[in-house]
Amino acid sequence: MIIDTEKVKTIHAADLLGVDPKTIRRWEKDGLERNKDKTCNLHILIPWRMKMIEELAEEANAGPASPARERKLEAEADIKEMDRDKRKGELIELADVVKRETIQARVFKETFVSLGREIAMSLVGKDAGEAEHIIRMECEKRLRGLAK
Repeated sequence: MIIDTEKVKTIHAADLLGVDPKTIRRWEKDGLERNKDKTCNLHILIPWRMKMIEELAEEANAGPASPARERKLEAEADIKEMDRDKRKGELIELADVVKRETIQARVFKETFVSLGREIAMSLVGKDAGEAEHIIRMECEKRLRGLAK
């Protein structure tokens, strides 16, 4: 049987390396290049895996990590965790929050800037107490509308 080493199904590549097919899919997220049809090119996969094994061996043989190295490893782990949380939809980009809050602030401003113009006629001839009551009621009504 002849195998096209540039187009190996994930399940067969995983079997060859002694790993689960899900592991190869996870490696793809970590930077492994696969073919567009999601098959594996053994000429890419095997050297990539060898490099991973070498890096793991280096880390294991590095001995006690310096404080700077420990901080770096923690930061890298935090970044991976944040990337995973973002993919799962559990993490929101700051820019998205700022955009949403900017829109809400604009709506709030427009709601209250127009208040004077819209109730001016209903205040004509009212004493201060009645005018204050009308303004308070209109403000509360608008706030309830914004809270929805």
